[in-house]
Amino acid sequence: MPHKEESLHLQVDESKQRDIGKKRARISPDAMDYLHVAPGDVIEIVGKKTSSAIVWPVDEDEKNPDIINIDGQMRKNVGVSLNDAVQVKKVETKTFSISLPLDLYETVNDNAKAESISKYAVIIRALRTFYKDQ
Repeated sequence: MPHKEESLHLQVDESKQRDIGKKRARISPDAMDYLHVAPGDVIEIVGKKTSSAIVWPVDEDEKNPDIINIDGQMRKNVGVSLNDAVQVKKVETKTFSISLPLDLYETVNDNAKAESISKYAVIIRALRTFYKDQ
């Protein structure tokens, strides 16, 4: 029997300073249980637009089950403001790995250091360029 897709409607609230810019969404432990998610899982947030975030539990002193804490950039991505309602559901993800020849890895590492960005960002940019040219 297929698993029914669970979703919740939550009210948007501000994120903690420590979560700004990290694509984190904090929800109550009860909401996490309902959605069948664990810390670090990916959720989809639907407002006027749709985006995804990494779910984390709220702090012990903030267990309002109807609130989702997201930062200003995430609110902009979803097209909502504080106190608006959003729909939240679990997203199934797949893990992958990339093997690079050592000389290419060293080039990626050097480029990342030169541009002050992560090695993953350099790899993703290279993959996008490669597939765009195909």
